Amino acid sequence: MMEKIARFIQEQDPPTPFLVVDLDVVADRYEQMRRHLPAAEIFYAVKANTEGEAINYALRTPHDGKPAGPAVLAGPTCDSVDILYQRQGYEMPLDLAIGDRVQFLSTGAYTTTYASVGFNGFDPLPAYYI
Repeated sequence: MMEKIARFIQEQDPPTPFLVVDLDVVADRYEQMRRHLPAAEIFYAVKANTEGEAINYALRTPHDGKPAGPAVLAGPTCDSVDILYQRQGYEMPLDLAIGDRVQFLSTGAYTTTYASVGFNGFDPLPAYYI
């Protein structure tokens, strides 16, 4: 995890779930894309989700490196797209406990759009732009 985001989480300790966006990283990635695709006009972020389990997000937990076993990651919304890696499988540390933070790295800008309205009785996801 980038130092700036780690420092923000440590200092602010926001309630979970939440999203933190490092605007310096966003600007850097935008410039990289412009350099590699000079003829492209960039207007918006491309939607990227786990439908069909095509994307394998990098995750971080406080128990990384310890023995792991198969897991299905599911959120609380009771929505079919709130389940990750049900078919392809994923391993998580066996010591993971209720209350441990699981960090999804590089989820993309669409995450804030998806979580910006109350859904199935859940409040919108707080987003922090640092």
